[in-house]
Amino acid sequence: MVVMLVTVLSAAILLVAAWIFGYAPSTIAWLPVAAFCAAGFFSAFLGRWLMFESVVRLGAARASAFQTISPLFTALFGWILLSDQPTVSNVIAMLTTLAGLILVTHRGDSDPASASAENIHRSRSNLLLLGLASAAAYALGNICRAYAVRQWNEPLMGTFLGATTGLALQLTIGIKASHLVTRLKNADRSGLWLFAGIGVLGLAAQIFTVVAMRHLPVGEVALIMTATPLLVFPASWVLLRRSEAITVRAIIGLVIALCGIAYLLGKPL
Repeated sequence: MVVMLVTVLSAAILLVAAWIFGYAPSTIAWLPVAAFCAAGFFSAFLGRWLMFESVVRLGAARASAFQTISPLFTALFGWILLSDQPTVSNVIAMLTTLAGLILVTHRGDSDPASASAENIHRSRSNLLLLGLASAAAYALGNICRAYAVRQWNEPLMGTFLGATTGLALQLTIGIKASHLVTRLKNADRSGLWLFAGIGVLGLAAQIFTVVAMRHLPVGEVALIMTATPLLVFPASWVLLRRSEAITVRAIIGLVIALCGIAYLLGKPL
């Protein structure tokens, strides 16, 4: 909630500052506006909720594996709904990157959540659908953003609309505002500042992502977004005193994924 609050507030501040310096948004197009709001529903609310549920029921390792395949859903939906037809070489590069990411992120079933997931009394098909639904929800959020920015080139306003929609849904259906205020008062201040920083950085990431989706196939953008472990793992190994073990398999996966991304980024626009 802190991340979402800060994201909305930061976007609002940027919009006000832009207007003060002469920025005037283009004429409102209501269908893209609705698409940006739908992106907030699918990504900030539904996708995040399903992801947390999949972590609880499937374990972190399996849940992360489902998130890794989200770009495949995005590419498929982009092909069907946005006519982003990939070339054969692009498909090979995307599959190569995904293979590398799977090697990097796969850690087996040693975490406690995975062990408890084995003992739950639910069918495997329902659990499979939960993980797939989470990945599909994030993919639909990407499709909505790509459609919206291509019809109405307002990435900052669109990011604000999506974040506001997600926050409103969380406050309406999720945690009560009164409980939130109480928990914020009692929260550790250094932790709050860290989460606030995540909100600011997340806003920048969302804006850059929306801009990229205007110029690149949405599946490729989603794939590059999913490749954050390529930066997170080495950084955590250096900054967190090697609390994240870098295995030979992870190094091989990093190299494979980087080769795929290098090809996608090296193409002319």
